[in-house]
Amino acid sequence: MSDATPSSDASSDASGDEDSGKTQRTNWLEWSVFALGVLITAGVVGYLGYQMIWGSDEPAELKVTLQEPKTVGETVFIPLEVENMGDRVAEEAVIEVCAGEEACSMVTFTFIPKGSARTGTVGLDGPLAETPDSRVVSYRTL
Repeated sequence: MSDATPSSDASSDASGDEDSGKTQRTNWLEWSVFALGVLITAGVVGYLGYQMIWGSDEPAELKVTLQEPKTVGETVFIPLEVENMGDRVAEEAVIEVCAGEEACSMVTFTFIPKGSARTGTVGLDGPLAETPDSRVVSYRTL
């Protein structure tokens, strides 16, 4: 009967990656990627924290500005600009432009982001009885 037991020295040599007494050096590229990841994460967390504590959340505030009317045939076209001065998005904004009781027209803006402006044009049957005036009929905020 032969007892063939493997020696403990042979089995530890086969693994190769166990503690060999040498430490592996981290190169500059790994440190750079790590530092960049930490900076990006800290920046995002800092920005979100700032917005949560000091950021404002005012509703959309729409300001309508009418431009000079232009007559083409019997129709008067009135260019307008709608500016969202609030902190939230305005969606499905309906603007009405009237020049007297009988001459009214509406235009709808699908999406007006915060701090931006959109332009459009309404057409009224001419000649106009009064100076055109505008009002915001409705809008939704996100």
